[in-house]
Amino acid sequence: GHVGGGGGSRQELVEKRLAEEQSRVKDAMDKHTTQRANEDAMKAGKLKAWAKLGAELDKWSRTPDGQNWKEIRTLLSTMHEAVWPDSGWKPVKLSELLAPAAIKKAYRKAIILTHPDRHQEADAEQQFRAERIFQALNEAFKAFGDC
Repeated sequence: GHVGGGGGSRQELVEKRLAEEQSRVKDAMDKHTTQRANEDAMKAGKLKAWAKLGAELDKWSRTPDGQNWKEIRTLLSTMHEAVWPDSGWKPVKLSELLAPAAIKKAYRKAIILTHPDRHQEADAEQQFRAERIFQALNEAFKAFGDC
C-alpha cells in the first residue's frame, strides 16, 4: 500500500493552501462584518444622540422660530455651551467679535475644532455635536459673508 505515498504530501500541501485561502477569506468576511456592525452601532448612536441633543443644538444654533441660523457672532460667543466636554474650546466674548477679522479668526478656529474628519474615532455623541456645530457655523458664516 505505498502506491502514491509521495503524492500524499502534495495533497497535504494543496489542502493546506486551500485552508489558508479559506482562512484569509473568513478573516476578510469577519473584518467586513465587524466594520458593518461598527457602522450600524455608530448610526444607532447618532440617532440616540439626535434624540438626546437635537433640540438642545437646534436651540443653540437656530432662531426661535427655527427658520434661520443665528448670527455667526452669537454662535461663536456661545459655542462653549454646545461643544463636548474637554473639547479645548476657549469661550469667546461677544465683545471680542466686533471686527470682521476677529470673527474670521474665531470662525476658523471653530471650524478646525469641529471638522467631522477630526472626529472619526470619537463616540457618536461627540461626532453628532461636531457635525451639527460645524454645519451651523458654516451656514451662519455664509450668511455673514453675504451681508
